[in-house]
Amino acid sequence: MKTPFRFLIAILLLATAACSKNTRETATTVDGHKVTLEKKGDQTGMEIKSKSGEKLNLSVSDKGMKPVTELPADVPL
Repeated sequence: MKTPFRFLIAILLLATAACSKNTRETATTVDGHKVTLEKKGDQTGMEIKSKSGEKLNLSVSDKGMKPVTELPADVPL
């Protein structure tokens, strides 16, 4: 898997929609992966699935992420 920028953009969009107590939001990245953010009360969970439906693991550290303003211009939205 390349850089997690595509997932980061999808996660940020989903996180803004998950402000109420119980929500489940799903977005599809430009390359066909599905990102689901589910919030129940104070707990938030995230799941990423490939095009074929296989569950993917993604770990991003605080030091490895860049603010959205610093993303390269060629990142598809």
